[in-house]
Amino acid sequence: TSYTTYQGKSVGVETMEQKIISIPPHTTKLIKGFIITPSIYRNCDLLLVPYQKDNKLNARVSSLKFSSNDSPLNFSNHVKYYVGEQKTGHSVKNNFYMGEVKNMNYKDATRSIYPEWCGVKQGKIKVVKDASANKFYLQYKINPRKAMKH
Repeated sequence: TSYTTYQGKSVGVETMEQKIISIPPHTTKLIKGFIITPSIYRNCDLLLVPYQKDNKLNARVSSLKFSSNDSPLNFSNHVKYYVGEQKTGHSVKNNFYMGEVKNMNYKDATRSIYPEWCGVKQGKIKVVKDASANKFYLQYKINPRKAMKH
């Protein structure tokens, strides 16, 4: 088994908010996302493009699962918040890891919908079938002249 491990760093521009932000109980504050990794994950046990004519397995999805210990991608965020007039605040560190990677054909990963706005159907768009807040997707194109199996 051969695999690639990525190490990255996210750099962003901070927009200063009000000095004091009040977030009432049982509500949320949206924090804009960041790019986790711009690179595709490659592994000899993972088909790069499943369900091709030359693929003897005819698998529609090629996937690998990981634990936090063997994941090729680990990252974290740090949040510090204050309640009331506290001077020291509370720090929270959230650790994340890539638990699974799946390669699939674009047609198998997406579906077409007609979103509505104010009761009026809009033009057809493609959306990811299995979209979720705890998942991220990288779309990449393969050059057929330089086709790689893994």
